[in-house]
Amino acid sequence: MFGMLLLALLCGSPCATSAADSAVAWRYDLRAGDRLVYRERFEQDIDGREIYGLTSGRDKPFGSPFVSAARYEWTSQLLVPAASATRVLVGVQRNRARDDSISTSLDTASGITDHERERQHARLTGRDRFAQANLLTANGDATQPWAARREMRSKMLWDAFELPSLPAAPVGVGDRWQSTDPFAFEMQVTGADTLGGERCYRTEGSAGAAALIPRQVADSNAFHLRFWYCPASHLVRRIELEGTYPDVNYYKVHERLVLELQDTKHGEAMAAWLQHPDLRQGALAAVALEDSSAAASVLATPGLDSIFAGADTASARMLLGIAYRAGAAPPSLAILSSLLGSPSARVRTLATRLLARASDRASAQPLLERAAADSDYFVRAAAARALRPDSLARNAGAIACELPDSLRARLTRRRASSSPGTSFRGMSAQSYRGWPYAMYVPDDYRGDEPFPLIVYLAGNAGPAVEGVQLGAPAFERTGYLVVYPNAWGGWWRTNTETMVDSLLAEVMREYAVDPERVYISGLSNGGTGTLDYVSLWPQRFTAAVVAMGAGLFGFVEKGGNRPFVSNVTHTPLLFLHGKRDQVIDVSATTNTVDSLRAQHADVALKLFPDRGHEIAPGSGDDGLTVDFFQHHTGRAIPKKLDFNAATTVHARHYWLEILEKEDAPVGDSLAADESIAEVVRARLGSMVRAEVHASIDDHNTVKLETSHVRRLRLLLRPDLFAHDGPVKVVLNGKTVSNGTLQTDCALYARTLAEWGDPYLAYSSELTFEVPR
Repeated sequence: MFGMLLLALLCGSPCATSAADSAVAWRYDLRAGDRLVYRERFEQDIDGREIYGLTSGRDKPFGSPFVSAARYEWTSQLLVPAASATRVLVGVQRNRARDDSISTSLDTASGITDHERERQHARLTGRDRFAQANLLTANGDATQPWAARREMRSKMLWDAFELPSLPAAPVGVGDRWQSTDPFAFEMQVTGADTLGGERCYRTEGSAGAAALIPRQVADSNAFHLRFWYCPASHLVRRIELEGTYPDVNYYKVHERLVLELQDTKHGEAMAAWLQHPDLRQGALAAVALEDSSAAASVLATPGLDSIFAGADTASARMLLGIAYRAGAAPPSLAILSSLLGSPSARVRTLATRLLARASDRASAQPLLERAAADSDYFVRAAAARALRPDSLARNAGAIACELPDSLRARLTRRRASSSPGTSFRGMSAQSYRGWPYAMYVPDDYRGDEPFPLIVYLAGNAGPAVEGVQLGAPAFERTGYLVVYPNAWGGWWRTNTETMVDSLLAEVMREYAVDPERVYISGLSNGGTGTLDYVSLWPQRFTAAVVAMGAGLFGFVEKGGNRPFVSNVTHTPLLFLHGKRDQVIDVSATTNTVDSLRAQHADVALKLFPDRGHEIAPGSGDDGLTVDFFQHHTGRAIPKKLDFNAATTVHARHYWLEILEKEDAPVGDSLAADESIAEVVRARLGSMVRAEVHASIDDHNTVKLETSHVRRLRLLLRPDLFAHDGPVKVVLNGKTVSNGTLQTDCALYARTLAEWGDPYLAYSSELTFEVPR
């Protein structure tokens, strides 16, 4: 790389021109203090006149047909606070310069309605400035997760960055490679052009992005990328990204992004960036990725008090979060007192966190008491933790066992995230390694105390990016950890269920999750999936909110309706639906609620008379999703269970598990042909519904009544029983076990490590064959 640079310096542009046809290594050459200025132009056209990319046969749009055209422009500032030969720390701040939106309703002479105008404006994040950061290799590969929520709603935009990933090996005109970003563009160097007086490689590629875009018919050329890399300056001067995809409700969306390098600056200081509103958030986003000592050094920069006292609430929030995670000295009590009056609940929460660290505890006490009466749940919780730390100590769901030191250490301090906010990640489980999901980590998460968790399921075909765009505006104002799984179709498909099962266990193991506060919600397809997952794993959730789902009647499995009503009676549920919903009729929800209430389930219902298929957290739900979760704490381990299962794929229900059930009968003529019989059993196996009615009484007697069950297992723990002493098991009227239940601490440690959830761990297990 340095040889090429020396050659260019010695012989000028003619040498660069001749080199453009030969293979060379593409690398960025960025130094600490560099600042690159870009112009970002984004065009978005939405055609709501017909359904796009849907194979169900429906061709009419959901709601009034419309078209919209929007043009946006940002000035993008890329900052380099630190750089080495192998790693470059970059922060980016995009400042909106232009927002021109034109929408036309095709049904009304008066043009766009107020509702449609609000919907169009909601595509912006609500912020004039947006910042993100990453640690890049010399060829632009990201080493940290990318932000999942960008400067506006778009399923394409999030994958665009000012420094695109370059090929790992030297390339020249005609050479091909595959990009490492999630879209996985198939790239080719197609020629060379002159840009800014410099000879540059032109490279082009296409991608389908099937894992992120909800297409029932995947298009391998849905997205096109072009960019120009210039060897003399080691920079990309122009990037073009274009794509077409179906949006929410399958409207056709066409987007085009152009990023152009406008200017380069060198040798600038962090202190100057922090004082400039157009640069500050990008600098702070980069600082948030630094280790605690480097972050503490930045926090000692003179003049930061003016940021806390100013109108830039986003920057104040970022600074407070950095200070808390780095363990730095808090601002003055006067500043913290002022911040307790911020309109941002997250700012008030972080200020309260830092108040607990104030050296003058006597002066901080009245401020903490003020925070304890705050309207926000997380502000009050932070104040209570500071005022009464011993009262909040919990050992929820734990069993009295000595754990191995390695497991105890892992449970005491889970992964501390160096990048707060919502970002895309890849699963680590072997069966789904690399499968994308999104994760929101609050500003004050350090891994040393438990945080509540929300699992949020997107509608449409279930892409995580859509869940983020609809859920993040509400959830990023809270202190919940939020995981957005990524589906490809219905959430109730067996492979998708298994993926979410694995992802939830992974998150519980890797993050400090409060086991008393684990929630699930989703809308449309995600609402249907929410009820399905509560039916499959009620033992994993504290409460659930189902928005616009198909309920118990969305699909029918052989052997009866699924989800089974009996399986969800112990989990508090809130159902939300718009009465004008044209996608999923409101009767799907009302009939489901009636069925659940008939079984005495804990169910609440809210119908919105004037709303359609638009009940999203914080916007269409009137804040009810978050409010419902905040009013439910604690998970039950019921002693009376009525469990139904169509298969044994997910056949654990609290403290019992169906290991084997009866198959569908196969006639003699079919049984003679083994291959046909196998197919028939595979297709009709779920016609036989396995049932278990189980209870534990005050005399330590476990009673089991089964139907179509061949083998089952009890997953037991001491807190299930009223007293010490023998445990008696009666199976279908016959005593099959009667003796002292031993606490196996090795079993408890193994199941706790496997699930990361003390409510799913157990210390004894008993397996029984059911007589035929």
